[in-house]
Amino acid sequence: MNPKSPSEIQRKSPSRTRELIGVNTGELNKILEEEITNQMSTRIKTILIVDDDDLVLSVTKKILEKYNYDVTTTLFPEKALEIIKNDTDKKIDLVISDIMMPKICGPELISAIRKIRSDISVLFISGHPGDQKLDQNDLFLRKPFALLDLTKIIAKISREKTETEIPNERLKA
Repeated sequence: MNPKSPSEIQRKSPSRTRELIGVNTGELNKILEEEITNQMSTRIKTILIVDDDDLVLSVTKKILEKYNYDVTTTLFPEKALEIIKNDTDKKIDLVISDIMMPKICGPELISAIRKIRSDISVLFISGHPGDQKLDQNDLFLRKPFALLDLTKIIAKISREKTETEIPNERLKA
């Protein structure tokens, strides 16, 4: 019995995972790149990331900037609050916040931010989410997260933002 070639496996396998068996790394990266590009949001443009882990900040910023997001980062929740207060043009569309941080935890920070900007979208991230209670409407992504998971959740936030803004724009007309 002859072993099947990668192309035979790819043609005959029904699941997407099996479909990728035998695909070389370059092709796999291209497929992943296309999938991520398809997920990218057009409604979300500017993102503020707040995390007390500099590595999380730098890697996430670099990835999101690669996909043309304008990203601001800070290690300090107090600084995030200052950034939001100074964002008088309301350019920041999304805040990605760690949950567990020194001095001010993520939910407290977001509560303070929402007093200033109730319209801002929020995504919580954490490696240990059980320590803080989140509002049932808050979105959460467990660290470490995959790039595709991050882009999918940003796309979801963007769709929700679009759905709520379109009816409001019609009311103004």
